[in-house]
Amino acid sequence: MMIRSLTIILVMSNAAANFLYSAGVAQVWGMGPETGIDREVSRGQDAAEAIGSGPLGLIDAIGGATLAAVDALTGFFSIIFAAPTLVLNMGVPEFIVIFAFAPLYIAAAFDLISVLRGMQIS
Repeated sequence: MMIRSLTIILVMSNAAANFLYSAGVAQVWGMGPETGIDREVSRGQDAAEAIGSGPLGLIDAIGGATLAAVDALTGFFSIIFAAPTLVLNMGVPEFIVIFAFAPLYIAAAFDLISVLRGMQIS
């Protein structure tokens, strides 16, 4: 039961951080996420769109699929790791954030595995 409680704490802290991001409060307070990958993905998408709408070759199709996959993974990881990113942007040292959030993510991983396998871990 302890692992489920830690998983709920992790989910709720990420939900609160994502709420602050989506409401714009984190940007106003100066704690918004600043990842460089979003800019690179958008630059790659702009370059791919500038090629034209002619017949697509294999390289263009693979490049477009890769950019779409990177964009999806970036969005997924920004949701999953929203709480640690918010705490890091508040100025808390990285070793403290890792020390605080790593056990939560490990417990959530065990909880997810137990749910998928149908085991009862308490």
